[in-house]
Amino acid sequence: MTHLYEQSSSNTNLFYKYELLEKWLNANIYSRADNLYIKLLQSELITCDDIENLFPEIIPEDYSDYEDFEDAYAFSTAQEVYEWYLVSEKAYEKFKQWGDPVIRFQEIYLWGRTCSGQSITVDFYYSPEKIDDIIQ
Repeated sequence: MTHLYEQSSSNTNLFYKYELLEKWLNANIYSRADNLYIKLLQSELITCDDIENLFPEIIPEDYSDYEDFEDAYAFSTAQEVYEWYLVSEKAYEKFKQWGDPVIRFQEIYLWGRTCSGQSITVDFYYSPEKIDDIIQ
C-alpha cells in the first residue's frame, strides 16, 4: 500500500505540470472583466461581431457528406460565455488558438470563459494537450 507521502514519478510530474499551469494562469489572467465587456458593448466600441470564435469552427472534412455538414452549419449555436477576463496578449493568442471566445480591442485582450463554478485551473484538468501547450 502506498502512503500519502510516497509519490510515483508520474504523480510528481503531474503535480509539477499543475504547478506550472497555475503559475501561467496567474501571470496571464489578470482579473474578471464582465463590467468592462458590458461598458464596451454599451458604448458601441465593440459589437458581438468582434468576438472571435463565438461560433465553433465547422470543418467540412469532419463530415461524411455535404448534407451533414450543411445541417451542422445551419444549426450551429454560439458558445455561451459565462465570464469575461482581462488577459495578456499571450493568453489571448492561446485561447484564440484553442477556439475559445476572445476579443481584442486596441491593446485590451478579453477571454470569454465558457464554464463557471470552479477554479480556472480545473478547466484544464481534462485537456492535457492544453496544459502541455502552455508549459512548453
